[in-house]
Amino acid sequence: MAKENLPAIQLYPGDWVLDPIAGCSLAAQGLWLRMMFLAHKSDRYGYLELNGSPMPPETIARRCGCASAEYESLLSELIEAGVPSISSTGLVYSRRMVRDANLREKRRKAGSLGGRASPSKHQANIEQNTEVEDEDEVGSLFEEFWQAFPRGRKQSKPRAREAFVNALAKADAPTIIAAAKAYAASDVGRGQYVKMPSTWLNQECWNDDREAWRDRDGKQPACREYVQVTYSEFMDHFRAGEFNGKPGRRTPDADGFCWVYGQLKDGRKLESHNKPGWTPTP
Repeated sequence: MAKENLPAIQLYPGDWVLDPIAGCSLAAQGLWLRMMFLAHKSDRYGYLELNGSPMPPETIARRCGCASAEYESLLSELIEAGVPSISSTGLVYSRRMVRDANLREKRRKAGSLGGRASPSKHQANIEQNTEVEDEDEVGSLFEEFWQAFPRGRKQSKPRAREAFVNALAKADAPTIIAAAKAYAASDVGRGQYVKMPSTWLNQECWNDDREAWRDRDGKQPACREYVQVTYSEFMDHFRAGEFNGKPGRRTPDADGFCWVYGQLKDGRKLESHNKPGWTPTP
């Protein structure tokens, strides 16, 4: 795909406020916006790439106007929230920007072959929801979904992948993945009666009312076996790579703050709340 020289970036405010990015700090949100600007001007649209290789962290930090240490800290926050995607080679990219670029390319090719270059708004929405880039992209998105889903029920992976591909005809991947993360962080997702991934997808559970995933008594946190620690301590463990897998997040509250939890490699289970001033219950 040739480099695109677009005069403006496509930004969707409605999606932004509903995306996990809205639960991040203002500093992290600002960093991601600057990173999107860099990805907008990249040789490969949507990717933080430089001369065919992942852009070095110090280069990203400098171009975003922050120190390397600050960049690493804020990037950890963004990764924890599931905002950016990172390839196996360490290449940071925006799923939405990559998907939009592929959609523009397919429409351009369709126009050059005599197809409709400018589909109706209704048809454009259908095309965007049914957009399947290629096998590698679908595989990457499915793996992200698989990692997000509750650990105790990760079974029948081929069947789940088939259900995931079918689900892409009904909703976009970020919506499904964000819902899977919220499900994993919910009372139900952390309880005994968790749905199989294929069942969850086939029943379109990404559309569920999040309140239905709470315990009936509505108490938080639902899992009493977790030890509460300060958010600073929780993030210290995360940055040191001491968690067994990626920590989970509960659905953010009205102010964008939420519970986070995870199991350390030594077996301990920790949880915390990222609201400023929050302290663990004695």
